[in-house]
Amino acid sequence: MSVNGAIILMTSAAMFAGRVDAQTAPPTSPATPAPQTSDAPSSARPEVADIIVTAERRSSSVQKIPLAITAVDGQDLRSRQINTVESLSTSVPNLNFSRYSGTAQVSLRGVAFDSITPGSEARTAAYLDGVYISRPTAQLTNLFDVSRIEVLRGPQGTLYGRNATAGAINVITNDPTTALSGYGLLSAGNYGYVQTEGAVSGPLSDTLSARLAFQTTDRNGFGTNISNGKDVDDERSRAVRGKLVFAPSNGMSFKLSADYSRRNDASGGRHDFGAGNPSVTPRGLVLGAALPSDPRDYAGYQPSYFRELFGVSGELTLPLADQLTLTSLSAYRSTKTNLWTGVDGTTAELTRQQIYEKARQFSQEVRIVADFDRLKLIGGGYYFHENDYGLTHVILDGASTLPGPPGRQLGVTGTKYQGVQFGGTLITNAYAAFAQADIDITDKLSLTLGGRYSHEKKDVREYTNTDLASVYNPNVTLTFPLTPNSTSASSFDPKVTLQYKFTPQILAYATFSRGFKSGGFALGSLTPAFKPERLDDYEIGLKATLFDRRLRANFAAFYYDYGNLQVTKVNGTVVTTENAAAATIKGLEAEIRGSVTDAFSLGLNASYLDARFDEYLTAEPARPSLGVQDLKGNRLPQSPPYTITVDATYRARLPKGDLTFRADGTWKDRIYFSPYNRAEVSQPAYAVFNAFVTYNAHAGWSLGAWVRNLANKDYRVSSTVGNVFVGYSIGGQLGDPRTFGVTAGMHF
Repeated sequence: MSVNGAIILMTSAAMFAGRVDAQTAPPTSPATPAPQTSDAPSSARPEVADIIVTAERRSSSVQKIPLAITAVDGQDLRSRQINTVESLSTSVPNLNFSRYSGTAQVSLRGVAFDSITPGSEARTAAYLDGVYISRPTAQLTNLFDVSRIEVLRGPQGTLYGRNATAGAINVITNDPTTALSGYGLLSAGNYGYVQTEGAVSGPLSDTLSARLAFQTTDRNGFGTNISNGKDVDDERSRAVRGKLVFAPSNGMSFKLSADYSRRNDASGGRHDFGAGNPSVTPRGLVLGAALPSDPRDYAGYQPSYFRELFGVSGELTLPLADQLTLTSLSAYRSTKTNLWTGVDGTTAELTRQQIYEKARQFSQEVRIVADFDRLKLIGGGYYFHENDYGLTHVILDGASTLPGPPGRQLGVTGTKYQGVQFGGTLITNAYAAFAQADIDITDKLSLTLGGRYSHEKKDVREYTNTDLASVYNPNVTLTFPLTPNSTSASSFDPKVTLQYKFTPQILAYATFSRGFKSGGFALGSLTPAFKPERLDDYEIGLKATLFDRRLRANFAAFYYDYGNLQVTKVNGTVVTTENAAAATIKGLEAEIRGSVTDAFSLGLNASYLDARFDEYLTAEPARPSLGVQDLKGNRLPQSPPYTITVDATYRARLPKGDLTFRADGTWKDRIYFSPYNRAEVSQPAYAVFNAFVTYNAHAGWSLGAWVRNLANKDYRVSSTVGNVFVGYSIGGQLGDPRTFGVTAGMHF
């Protein structure tokens, strides 16, 4: 179906639905959620539940916002064992999630993040309780004590700013409650999986309340390193979060939050997926080394992954007048990650790679919200500073290298050389001013006008060094001359939305908005700065709640004009980023949920995506004999043309509790992981099925069982072609295998 066809279909649906729903439209939901008083699960309701969100910096029903947004509440996250952002991808149209070398690679509507080096920035902005999370490695943390997750699809340049080109993911955690409450969860499953989670919350005085939450996760590996028999792809993580809310007077409050998490295990290793150049045999195989027969197994140096995150924020809310509120959000975050992995993928252990990053960021946002009868205003300013140090180090065996200095032991395994090391320090300073006005022209017609001016500067001091003569010594710290460079850019990102309410429960909207992704440097490549990206979004949508709130149907159609794409390539010994010329992305999305009976409900998420390069001339490093290739018409990486998710839920109300059965399945079309659209560097179409059963007792306890990836499907979530030293072998990572277990919980 074309985008034009979708426009006609949605308009007709709105006109028909308006006539049907006008007779039975219930009162609209309140604009502001009630204060959180306890952690008890909500009771079952026959209608499709509404969720109050703060996606536009004010509280509103998800169905009243003229925006493509999906919200999932904390109870639904727990019942479906959604413990990571990666697991969320089955709940959101056109959301695709991958990971590589400990880095989250999120794709939203075909706008993907594909860099594999420190210092890179994602195209989907991630937020934790309103604080921007700059480092993609910090987006892989587990979810715990979450109130809801909001996924905003489409560029969010006005209210979110830099690096929200594809959209934004907001994770909102639970606040302290006004009454003593809490919960505890214990999960156990296959692969030795044990997870604990809990929280306690309540008042400390009449004006001060507190909340403390934690999570621990321990799991054995999904595979084995055939070189030493040890587990790989296991998990050992700990996390804790504390909050204090001081509310001395009506309307005024100050919230102090702090969180800490740590992970230390053997995850993130590079699995071998075959040869990246059919005319070149990977070096390890030349020496007669072995490859794993099971794709979940691994060969080579034992991988190790360490991640430590810390954050603290303070949010002040201060009423200035009856309809005027000031909010100030100050935050500091630090990220430290260190990954060691083999690269050649064989038992020859020819190469070992380290990817290290240590970053510190500070952000400050001040905004004022005014709420009048027919006019709502929001305006403010934003400042962001980050100091990010990163390095990539590839240690080489003599057998993996090309002919080098005279006298070197070529072709003899065992001798390790310093190899290739590149990195440096990248400092970012960004400033922005933004404003948005929502104007009710009539009771049915509204207009939104917004804009954001951004300016940022990046300073880099970087190095690259190739040493194929010196023997590697882990006790020697190497120093290299640093090359300084800097770049700056400014952007104005407007937004215009026209909204029409056919009835109080049905609205249609048309939007133009612009997204801006920072330019910068491929840290350690010593190449000129790449330019910022620009994305213009032309979008229409329809939101309808029908039949006494038993059916919710949301649709969106969009057209993206995407310029100056930043594409990452492995060139020789370093990773570089270049600006591809342009791309066009067109898509359709549908989110439908209905209560068939008081006990039985169905859901459907479906999306179509046509994301292609308009022009891009480049050479492929792994196949240089092909010369410069014209990639016009190729699909953008991580942009499956079709994705469909269906789910069914049956809830039986028993005398002493509710018994809920749920099953869901997701089918994804072929996903390419590189702009060259090679079948070897892709994941063919596949399907994953999950099943859950939960009993929630009225007495305050629960027991559930779950199975994810029921058919135990092996599928790739990332894939890339390595460098010349490993013979251009393809490596990447797989999605989780079949996992199953039970979860017991209690709340008070």
